[in-house]
Amino acid sequence: MEVTLNNIPTFNRNMESALRYRKTSHNDYKNFIEFFHSTFIPYVESIITAHPEYTRDDLEKHIKLDITELSEKVFSSANVYRFYLETHARKFLLDNPDKLEEVLADVTSEKYNNFDKVDNSEYANTFRGLCMIYVLELLPTYREDVNDFIRDMPDGYYSYIQNAKRNGTPDNKIWDDVLRKYKNEYNYTFLTLKDFSTRARTIIFGFSEYLKSDKEELEKYLRNRLNVSILDLNAQFEKLGFTKRGQEIRKNNLSKFGLSELASKLDDNMFKQDNLYGAISSLSIGDLIAYNTFLVNRFSKEADSLQEALFVTYQYGILDKFFDPEVQRFLKFKNTLNSHTETDLSEQYEVNRDAPYPTKDDLFRMLKLLYPKKAYSSFITKIARLPEARKDKTKVSVPGLIHELKKEYPTREEYERAISAMEDFYPSVGEVNIALDKIAFMHTPTKLFLGDIQNQIYQQSDDSFETELSKEEEEETFGNISDNDEIIRYSYKPYQRYMYNSYGDQYEEYFSKEFRKLPKYEFASDEELPKSDLREDSKKFLRFYTPIYYSYSFKDDFIDSLIALISSDNTIPNAGIIPSQISEDGTHAYIDRITGIGLDPALTSAIQVHTSKKSIADFLKEFTGKNIFPVYEGMDDFNGISAQAVCPFSKNLTKYLKTILKSPTLSPEAQRYVSRLYSLSTRKVPEHLRSTAYSASGKAKKKPVFKRRYVDLDTGRLYYSENNKFVPIEPIPVSPAITDENNIEIRDNKTNPQSRKGDGYEL
Repeated sequence: MEVTLNNIPTFNRNMESALRYRKTSHNDYKNFIEFFHSTFIPYVESIITAHPEYTRDDLEKHIKLDITELSEKVFSSANVYRFYLETHARKFLLDNPDKLEEVLADVTSEKYNNFDKVDNSEYANTFRGLCMIYVLELLPTYREDVNDFIRDMPDGYYSYIQNAKRNGTPDNKIWDDVLRKYKNEYNYTFLTLKDFSTRARTIIFGFSEYLKSDKEELEKYLRNRLNVSILDLNAQFEKLGFTKRGQEIRKNNLSKFGLSELASKLDDNMFKQDNLYGAISSLSIGDLIAYNTFLVNRFSKEADSLQEALFVTYQYGILDKFFDPEVQRFLKFKNTLNSHTETDLSEQYEVNRDAPYPTKDDLFRMLKLLYPKKAYSSFITKIARLPEARKDKTKVSVPGLIHELKKEYPTREEYERAISAMEDFYPSVGEVNIALDKIAFMHTPTKLFLGDIQNQIYQQSDDSFETELSKEEEEETFGNISDNDEIIRYSYKPYQRYMYNSYGDQYEEYFSKEFRKLPKYEFASDEELPKSDLREDSKKFLRFYTPIYYSYSFKDDFIDSLIALISSDNTIPNAGIIPSQISEDGTHAYIDRITGIGLDPALTSAIQVHTSKKSIADFLKEFTGKNIFPVYEGMDDFNGISAQAVCPFSKNLTKYLKTILKSPTLSPEAQRYVSRLYSLSTRKVPEHLRSTAYSASGKAKKKPVFKRRYVDLDTGRLYYSENNKFVPIEPIPVSPAITDENNIEIRDNKTNPQSRKGDGYEL
């Protein structure tokens, strides 16, 4: 049956929207090439190296398998937040017996007696709705277990309980009588005291008692799911090159603060997959949630670049080029260049245009093609100062470098063939930008399609989608036949048909004209232009985009999980909302419409994610009944250092951090960053964030804890918490305004101790 999505825009409107998005997005040719060389090429090379027998078709099948596996891990990892929120739903219902009675009454009524009715009600995507679904899921098991418990009870006990309840005997009195009777009569021989207690209490006290018994299994299952999720996603990051890329970005950030040695220590601290399970086993549930959030959120950022690289690769047949001998020569040379650190300077070498080796100008040209300017400039600096290089053998000279490379490029002809292969390895700027326009164009209809199919699957309706796939289509669509029931699996054919019927001719005509504008296609016939087959393009895009879409679609769950964690777990000492500004008198916080949530887990970076202020407020009102949330302290300590590669601490790293904190050469910015990193490991508040207390004599003394502030999201008013009550923070005296010679104020009445969104360690 054909897919019908009435809200998909016309081609012209969708194309205009796509081009506007491209103008404001970071996805340009420079970023594409940077990701392509730093991450995608090494990923493909690692596959070919591990499987030298592969053909081009084998390589494509392997990548397809990897994408399928990645999709499955993303689905599984994002789903853990549902189980985490269920632990809070259980606690919430136990702490609020009246709410439990309301939920029980609702889900046992005709109006909300199944999941579909809740999902389509006013409670959809709310915490109350989650409580209702949790109860709906638990009720059948509860009823089965109660029947089993009754059968297991010794003769006469169940009828005794029934009679006592009919006579109005209080539940606690019934429990005391039953327990005394069992101890006297059976002495634990029929059932152990623990088993009898579980069964009898559930029968007497009902569903609320059953919720208590669900706690242990729920938390055990949650911890196991989080462990598996973290291990799975880390393995995917390693395989796809995300971890290495993250380390490089972090290294560049830290080098700006003179912390290159720390970057190496952090790299050394990255746990290999075999040892990671032991490293995370001691983490709390809160730390595991933070770790999993970092990985899921990091994936959603990197995945866009991976999607672009894969789409462009298929568009222009780049996989075939990996098997070209000249391209292999280029890749080998590139890897030699990347790994080179020093050279033998015992001989002198001439460098000129007549030499059989690359010249310094050649080297500049090569590096410009291989890397964006920022990446190769530091490398050039190391090798350019030839006199110093002759004196200091740890430096690299241009002649020395060329001497090292002449084994790979013994003649200028071979060198020039490699340069030519490099220039032909990937499409031109114009071609890549056209491919990125295609990706932007397909984003909206694909997102709508995935949302529609998700809703229909949740509603257990497969009328519009072909969910039963043949073995051949399963192989073509997913690359393998998997029985993982967490990944949503469906045929791509309805989407291909709908896209082609909606846009096919216009799509081909538009992009053919765009290609014709490029110099190399100026006089090309239609047959010579790159193909714009919307059926194939949409299928490739959908394959790559599916895990991205579902990682974003679960963002509400992990944001709600973080809010629940921060509101109820005191093991993380610093967590909360990140204000854009604090008033100079210290009484109010300014919260942007899109704001950040930060927290300090026992990991090698603090974690920050972005969401809307409204999302936080809506969940808080349901979860706590208030609209007051903690403030995250010390955001400025992470300015310019983004969280890209994160893991637990080792003892050696903690010891190293303690040592370098004493270094007198650290800049104030580096000092704050290192002290914060050390505080994540030790759970000790750094000196510059500690509270100040005063003795009876008025002497100030810093406490080893900070005094947490709270903000009312409606008013921005700041509070302290004292004796479980929120006390407004008293204003700090404000100094007179600074004015110019015309008595005009030249600074406003606000300070900015917290960074705006996008600064610091945004994920």
